[in-house]
Amino acid sequence: MISSTFMHAIMVRAYCLLHLPILAMPALAGHRLPSSIVADFEGRGSVGSLTYYFDNKDLVIKYLSPSKSEALNYVVEKFDPCSVMAIYQVPYTRQITIDGSCSSKGGQIFRQIYQWKHAYSNWCLALEITGQKADDLSSTPERSLDVARVLGCAAPGSREPYRYASASETKWQISAAIEALHIVVSDKIALNDYANSVPYYLIEEFASYVDSSNVETLIRLASSLVNSGRALDTISLLQTIDLRFPGIPMAKFILADAYWDSGYEAASAAVYREYYDNAAHQKIDGIPARVFERKGK
Repeated sequence: MISSTFMHAIMVRAYCLLHLPILAMPALAGHRLPSSIVADFEGRGSVGSLTYYFDNKDLVIKYLSPSKSEALNYVVEKFDPCSVMAIYQVPYTRQITIDGSCSSKGGQIFRQIYQWKHAYSNWCLALEITGQKADDLSSTPERSLDVARVLGCAAPGSREPYRYASASETKWQISAAIEALHIVVSDKIALNDYANSVPYYLIEEFASYVDSSNVETLIRLASSLVNSGRALDTISLLQTIDLRFPGIPMAKFILADAYWDSGYEAASAAVYREYYDNAAHQKIDGIPARVFERKGK
Protein backbone atom coordinates (compact mmCIF):
# COMPACT_ATOMS: atom_id res chain seq x y z
CA MET A 1 0.00 0.00 0.00
CA ILE A 2 1.38 3.40 -0.94
CA SER A 3 1.69 5.75 2.03
CA SER A 4 -0.78 8.62 2.27
CA THR A 5 2.12 11.08 2.65
CA PHE A 6 3.72 9.92 -0.58
CA MET A 7 0.42 9.97 -2.45
CA HIS A 8 -0.28 13.48 -1.20
CA ALA A 9 3.10 14.64 -2.50
CA ILE A 10 2.43 13.13 -5.93
CA MET A 11 -0.99 14.74 -6.14
CA VAL A 12 0.32 18.15 -5.09
CA ARG A 13 3.15 17.95 -7.63
CA ALA A 14 0.74 17.14 -10.48
CA TYR A 15 -1.63 19.94 -9.52
CA CYS A 16 1.16 22.49 -9.13
CA LEU A 17 2.51 21.61 -12.56
CA LEU A 18 -0.90 22.26 -14.02
CA HIS A 19 -1.68 25.33 -11.88
CA LEU A 20 -4.78 23.60 -10.57
CA PRO A 21 -6.11 24.50 -7.12
CA ILE A 22 -8.08 22.28 -4.75
CA LEU A 23 -11.69 21.25 -4.34
CA ALA A 24 -14.49 23.80 -4.28
CA MET A 25 -18.19 23.61 -5.01
CA PRO A 26 -19.83 25.42 -7.95
CA ALA A 27 -22.12 28.46 -7.70
CA LEU A 28 -24.29 29.54 -10.60
CA ALA A 29 -24.79 33.14 -11.65
CA GLY A 30 -28.04 35.06 -11.50
CA HIS A 31 -29.15 37.57 -14.10
CA ARG A 32 -30.29 40.77 -12.38
CA LEU A 33 -29.76 40.99 -8.63
CA PRO A 34 -26.22 40.93 -7.22
CA SER A 35 -25.00 37.48 -6.20
CA SER A 36 -21.83 36.36 -4.47
CA ILE A 37 -19.37 33.48 -4.40
CA VAL A 38 -17.32 33.23 -1.21
CA ALA A 39 -14.27 30.95 -0.97
CA ASP A 40 -10.57 30.77 -0.22
CA PHE A 41 -9.76 31.75 -3.79
CA GLU A 42 -6.19 32.72 -3.01
CA GLY A 43 -5.24 29.53 -1.19
CA ARG A 44 -3.91 31.13 1.95
CA GLY A 45 -6.66 30.32 4.39
CA SER A 46 -8.54 33.62 4.10
CA VAL A 47 -11.92 34.00 2.44
CA GLY A 48 -12.43 36.28 -0.54
CA SER A 49 -15.79 37.50 -1.78
CA LEU A 50 -16.69 37.79 -5.46
CA THR A 51 -19.90 39.74 -6.14
CA TYR A 52 -21.41 40.01 -9.60
CA TYR A 53 -24.47 41.25 -11.43
CA PHE A 54 -25.60 41.88 -14.99
CA ASP A 55 -25.96 45.44 -16.27
CA ASN A 56 -27.65 45.24 -19.67
CA LYS A 57 -25.18 43.13 -21.68
CA ASP A 58 -22.23 43.52 -19.33
CA LEU A 59 -21.15 41.30 -16.46
CA VAL A 60 -20.00 43.51 -13.57
CA ILE A 61 -17.70 41.88 -11.00
CA LYS A 62 -16.28 43.13 -7.70
CA TYR A 63 -13.76 41.06 -5.79
CA LEU A 64 -12.81 41.74 -2.17
CA SER A 65 -9.30 40.34 -1.83
CA PRO A 66 -8.13 39.27 1.64
CA SER A 67 -4.49 39.72 0.65
CA LYS A 68 -4.92 43.20 -0.84
CA SER A 69 -7.59 44.39 1.61
CA GLU A 70 -9.28 46.25 -1.20
CA ALA A 71 -11.88 45.76 -3.92
CA LEU A 72 -10.98 44.95 -7.51
CA ASN A 73 -13.55 45.81 -10.17
CA TYR A 74 -14.08 44.26 -13.61
CA VAL A 75 -16.54 44.69 -16.47
CA VAL A 76 -16.90 41.85 -18.99
CA GLU A 77 -18.79 42.49 -22.22
CA LYS A 78 -21.09 39.85 -23.65
CA PHE A 79 -18.96 37.44 -25.72
CA ASP A 80 -21.43 37.00 -28.57
CA PRO A 81 -25.02 38.09 -29.38
CA CYS A 82 -26.19 34.55 -28.60
CA SER A 83 -24.21 34.27 -25.34
CA VAL A 84 -26.08 33.53 -22.13
CA MET A 85 -23.51 35.01 -19.75
CA ALA A 86 -22.92 33.22 -16.46
CA ILE A 87 -20.25 33.06 -13.79
CA TYR A 88 -19.56 30.15 -11.46
CA GLN A 89 -16.80 28.42 -9.59
CA VAL A 90 -15.11 25.51 -11.37
CA PRO A 91 -15.92 22.35 -9.41
CA TYR A 92 -13.02 21.04 -7.31
CA THR A 93 -10.85 24.16 -7.81
CA ARG A 94 -10.40 27.76 -6.67
CA GLN A 95 -10.97 28.91 -10.24
CA ILE A 96 -13.96 30.74 -11.65
CA THR A 97 -15.56 30.42 -15.07
CA ILE A 98 -17.04 33.25 -17.08
CA ASP A 99 -19.28 31.33 -19.46
CA GLY A 100 -20.49 32.96 -22.64
CA SER A 101 -21.83 29.83 -24.33
CA CYS A 102 -24.92 29.91 -26.53
CA SER A 103 -27.93 28.14 -25.08
CA SER A 104 -29.35 26.57 -28.27
CA LYS A 105 -28.75 23.02 -29.50
CA GLY A 106 -25.65 23.01 -31.64
CA GLY A 107 -24.65 26.33 -30.09
CA GLN A 108 -21.09 27.42 -29.45
CA ILE A 109 -19.39 26.66 -26.14
CA PHE A 110 -17.07 29.44 -24.99
CA ARG A 111 -15.73 29.62 -21.46
CA GLN A 112 -12.94 31.59 -19.87
CA ILE A 113 -11.44 30.17 -16.68
CA TYR A 114 -9.66 32.53 -14.29
CA GLN A 115 -7.49 31.89 -11.27
CA TRP A 116 -5.91 34.16 -8.70
CA LYS A 117 -2.19 34.62 -9.35
CA HIS A 118 -0.17 35.99 -6.46
CA ALA A 119 2.60 37.20 -8.75
CA TYR A 120 0.12 39.67 -10.25
CA SER A 121 -2.20 40.08 -7.22
CA ASN A 122 -5.07 39.69 -9.66
CA TRP A 123 -7.48 37.33 -11.34
CA CYS A 124 -5.77 36.05 -14.50
CA LEU A 125 -7.10 34.14 -17.48
CA ALA A 126 -5.73 30.59 -17.25
CA LEU A 127 -7.76 28.61 -19.79
CA GLU A 128 -10.04 29.14 -22.76
CA ILE A 129 -12.47 26.33 -23.49
CA THR A 130 -14.35 26.14 -26.78
CA GLY A 131 -16.55 23.58 -28.51
CA GLN A 132 -20.01 23.00 -29.85
CA LYS A 133 -23.11 21.55 -28.24
CA ALA A 134 -24.79 18.51 -29.74
CA ASP A 135 -27.53 19.10 -32.32
CA ASP A 136 -29.38 15.90 -31.47
CA LEU A 137 -29.25 14.45 -27.98
CA SER A 138 -30.66 11.15 -29.25
CA SER A 139 -27.63 10.47 -31.46
CA THR A 140 -24.11 9.44 -30.51
CA PRO A 141 -22.76 12.23 -28.30
CA GLU A 142 -19.75 14.23 -29.37
CA ARG A 143 -18.26 15.42 -26.13
CA SER A 144 -15.19 17.23 -27.39
CA LEU A 145 -13.84 20.49 -26.02
CA ASP A 146 -10.74 22.38 -27.08
CA VAL A 147 -8.66 23.61 -24.15
CA ALA A 148 -6.10 26.40 -24.61
CA ARG A 149 -3.74 27.39 -21.81
CA VAL A 150 -3.15 31.10 -21.42
CA LEU A 151 0.07 32.69 -20.13
CA GLY A 152 0.67 35.93 -18.25
CA CYS A 153 -2.22 37.79 -16.67
CA ALA A 154 -5.17 38.97 -18.70
CA ALA A 155 -7.74 40.14 -16.13
CA PRO A 156 -11.50 39.66 -16.65
CA GLY A 157 -12.72 42.03 -19.35
CA SER A 158 -9.22 42.71 -20.66
CA ARG A 159 -8.97 43.50 -24.36
CA GLU A 160 -5.24 42.89 -24.56
CA PRO A 161 -4.04 40.09 -26.89
CA TYR A 162 -3.65 36.79 -25.07
CA ARG A 163 -0.44 34.76 -24.96
CA TYR A 164 -0.98 31.01 -25.27
CA ALA A 165 1.18 28.11 -24.14
CA SER A 166 2.95 26.40 -27.00
CA ALA A 167 2.09 22.86 -28.05
CA SER A 168 5.35 21.61 -26.52
CA GLU A 169 4.68 23.36 -23.19
CA THR A 170 1.18 21.93 -23.02
CA LYS A 171 2.39 18.45 -23.94
CA TRP A 172 5.02 18.58 -21.18
CA GLN A 173 2.44 19.58 -18.57
CA ILE A 174 -0.10 16.93 -19.60
CA SER A 175 2.61 14.27 -19.80
CA ALA A 176 3.70 15.16 -16.26
CA ALA A 177 0.12 14.82 -15.05
CA ILE A 178 -0.25 11.41 -16.69
CA GLU A 179 3.06 10.25 -15.19
CA ALA A 180 1.75 11.16 -11.76
CA LEU A 181 -1.51 9.40 -12.58
CA HIS A 182 0.37 6.14 -13.25
CA ILE A 183 1.20 6.08 -9.55
CA VAL A 184 -2.24 7.24 -8.40
CA VAL A 185 -4.10 4.40 -10.16
CA SER A 186 -2.13 1.79 -8.22
CA ASP A 187 -3.91 2.82 -5.02
CA LYS A 188 -7.71 2.41 -5.01
CA ILE A 189 -8.37 5.09 -2.38
CA ALA A 190 -6.06 7.60 -4.07
CA LEU A 191 -7.68 6.91 -7.45
CA ASN A 192 -11.15 7.44 -6.01
CA ASP A 193 -10.04 10.74 -4.45
CA TYR A 194 -8.50 11.82 -7.75
CA ALA A 195 -11.65 10.91 -9.71
CA ASN A 196 -13.73 12.99 -7.32
CA SER A 197 -11.53 16.07 -7.66
CA VAL A 198 -9.87 16.23 -11.10
CA PRO A 199 -11.27 19.18 -13.13
CA TYR A 200 -13.32 18.24 -16.19
CA TYR A 201 -11.07 20.12 -18.59
CA LEU A 202 -8.00 18.09 -17.59
CA ILE A 203 -9.88 14.91 -18.51
CA GLU A 204 -10.61 16.51 -21.89
CA GLU A 205 -6.91 17.28 -22.31
CA PHE A 206 -5.93 13.69 -21.50
CA ALA A 207 -7.96 12.55 -24.53
CA SER A 208 -5.46 14.20 -26.89
CA TYR A 209 -2.53 12.26 -25.43
CA VAL A 210 -3.84 8.67 -25.36
CA ASP A 211 -1.19 6.18 -26.50
CA SER A 212 -0.04 2.63 -25.79
CA SER A 213 2.05 3.75 -22.81
CA ASN A 214 -0.87 5.23 -20.88
CA VAL A 215 -4.06 3.66 -22.22
CA GLU A 216 -4.38 1.18 -19.34
CA THR A 217 -3.97 3.97 -16.78
CA LEU A 218 -6.54 6.18 -18.51
CA ILE A 219 -9.04 3.30 -18.74
CA ARG A 220 -8.73 2.80 -14.98
CA LEU A 221 -9.26 6.53 -14.46
CA ALA A 222 -12.32 6.48 -16.74
CA SER A 223 -13.82 3.55 -14.85
CA SER A 224 -13.37 5.36 -11.54
CA LEU A 225 -14.89 8.55 -12.97
CA VAL A 226 -18.00 6.70 -14.19
CA ASN A 227 -18.34 4.99 -10.82
CA SER A 228 -18.05 8.42 -9.16
CA GLY A 229 -21.02 9.79 -11.11
CA ARG A 230 -18.94 11.71 -13.67
CA ALA A 231 -19.89 9.69 -16.76
CA LEU A 232 -20.42 12.72 -18.99
CA ASP A 233 -16.92 14.01 -18.24
CA THR A 234 -15.39 10.74 -19.50
CA ILE A 235 -17.06 10.50 -22.91
CA SER A 236 -14.42 12.27 -24.99
CA LEU A 237 -11.61 10.31 -23.33
CA LEU A 238 -13.36 6.96 -23.77
CA GLN A 239 -14.32 7.70 -27.39
CA THR A 240 -10.67 8.44 -28.15
CA ILE A 241 -9.51 5.24 -26.43
CA ASP A 242 -12.09 3.15 -28.29
CA LEU A 243 -11.13 4.76 -31.61
CA ARG A 244 -7.40 4.19 -31.16
CA PHE A 245 -7.63 0.83 -29.38
CA PRO A 246 -10.85 -0.82 -30.61
CA GLY A 247 -9.74 -4.24 -29.44
CA ILE A 248 -9.93 -3.51 -25.71
CA PRO A 249 -13.30 -4.85 -24.50
CA MET A 250 -13.13 -3.14 -21.11
CA ALA A 251 -12.82 0.31 -22.69
CA LYS A 252 -15.87 -0.40 -24.86
CA PHE A 253 -17.82 -1.63 -21.82
CA ILE A 254 -17.01 1.51 -19.79
CA LEU A 255 -17.94 3.70 -22.78
CA ALA A 256 -21.33 1.96 -22.97
CA ASP A 257 -21.82 2.60 -19.24
CA ALA A 258 -20.84 6.25 -19.69
CA TYR A 259 -23.35 6.73 -22.52
CA TRP A 260 -26.09 5.04 -20.50
CA ASP A 261 -25.45 7.05 -17.34
CA SER A 262 -25.39 10.26 -19.41
CA GLY A 263 -28.80 9.57 -20.94
CA TYR A 264 -27.66 8.38 -24.39
CA GLU A 265 -29.44 5.04 -24.26
CA ALA A 266 -29.55 4.35 -28.02
CA ALA A 267 -25.82 4.96 -28.42
CA SER A 268 -25.21 2.94 -25.27
CA ALA A 269 -27.14 -0.07 -26.56
CA ALA A 270 -25.08 -0.14 -29.76
CA VAL A 271 -21.80 -0.13 -27.80
CA TYR A 272 -23.07 -2.77 -25.37
CA ARG A 273 -23.76 -4.97 -28.41
CA GLU A 274 -20.23 -4.38 -29.72
CA TYR A 275 -18.83 -5.25 -26.31
CA TYR A 276 -20.94 -8.41 -26.14
CA ASP A 277 -19.87 -9.54 -29.62
CA ASN A 278 -16.19 -8.93 -28.83
CA ALA A 279 -16.44 -10.60 -25.42
CA ALA A 280 -18.20 -13.62 -26.90
CA HIS A 281 -15.60 -13.87 -29.67
CA GLN A 282 -12.77 -13.68 -27.12
CA LYS A 283 -14.63 -16.15 -24.86
CA ILE A 284 -14.64 -13.72 -21.94
CA ASP A 285 -16.53 -15.10 -18.95
CA GLY A 286 -18.62 -13.13 -16.49
CA ILE A 287 -20.33 -10.67 -18.83
CA PRO A 288 -22.28 -8.32 -16.51
CA ALA A 289 -26.06 -8.75 -16.45
CA ARG A 290 -26.67 -5.13 -17.45
CA VAL A 291 -25.11 -5.83 -20.85
CA PHE A 292 -27.91 -8.29 -21.64
CA GLU A 293 -30.51 -5.92 -20.18
CA ARG A 294 -29.39 -2.88 -22.16
CA LYS A 295 -27.99 -4.10 -25.46
CA GLY A 296 -31.32 -4.98 -27.02
CA LYS A 297 -31.55 -7.47 -29.88
